Amino acid sequence: MSEVNTAPILIPNCSVLVCKISGEIKDESLQFLIATLKSRVEKHNGNLQLNESNKYLVYFNEAASSVNCAINIQETLLSYNLNIKSDKQINLQIGIHYGEIFISNNILQGEVVDIADDISTITPIKNIYVSKEVFNRTRIRLLVTMKPLGLKELTSTKISKEVYKVDWETIEINLSKSLGRIPNELSHKSKDNSPYEAKKETNKFMLFLILGLIIATLLYMRYQRWI
Repeated sequence: MSEVNTAPILIPNCSVLVCKISGEIKDESLQFLIATLKSRVEKHNGNLQLNESNKYLVYFNEAASSVNCAINIQETLLSYNLNIKSDKQINLQIGIHYGEIFISNNILQGEVVDIADDISTITPIKNIYVSKEVFNRTRIRLLVTMKPLGLKELTSTKISKEVYKVDWETIEINLSKSLGRIPNELSHKSKDNSPYEAKKETNKFMLFLILGLIIATLLYMRYQRWI
């Protein structure tokens, strides 16, 4: 019995995320990657299309959700790779674009998909690149910095697009540095043990503690879609 071809479904406002695997992964690493993608995509209300090749396609109703999901994926893989031999590590190139897509026989189609795929191709491993369309819809809503990379020539679509790098590690690094300064500050106490000095050191400690809590709260809010 021949397969029934259904009419393509148009979805006008979507953010398409393409995860491209760098190199070849097998067995436990592949299972971990698929499990990670499924759980993170579900968390951010996306729709995952498992691919038989070296890439996975996901689409979201909101651009901010796609960027948050991409960050969540890269953070998870960063932690995973710390405890894995280099030949079994998982390295992804992630590209994101925004626009209208078509779904035919459960396959994502359209120029938006092709552009997201092209952007992932020029993205270095462990990075996330997005188009200007995604940047314009997320720059106010997200805490993460996006660095402009200028116009990039895309290979398969033969067009140029303004591309931005998602600096997803910045907040985590700043948090670590801020919290790391607390013991250093306390270790340089003045030799004067007067009540005034003791109070000043206590206030300094509380200031750094509050700063750490604020940063941690903002990180939590980012993933809970409160922003």
